[in-house]
Amino acid sequence: MNGTEPILPDPPDWPQMGNDQLRAFVESVNSLLDFGIFRPPLAAGLVRYRDAAADQISARVAGHLRGPAERM
Repeated sequence: MNGTEPILPDPPDWPQMGNDQLRAFVESVNSLLDFGIFRPPLAAGLVRYRDAAADQISARVAGHLRGPAERM
């Protein structure tokens, strides 16, 4: 790797993933970070993916709390 190539492949299509899949992904990344990842570029990439998945979860929760009339 020469430093210009991404460390991780393109991120998943977060909106297409189920709630359980998103939650499991976020929990898995948190566990990996808790146990220590010794490659900072990999950890940074995983954090970006985790944050994107968590944002998707937050958007779904917010949409659910607003109710069907305000989602449109």
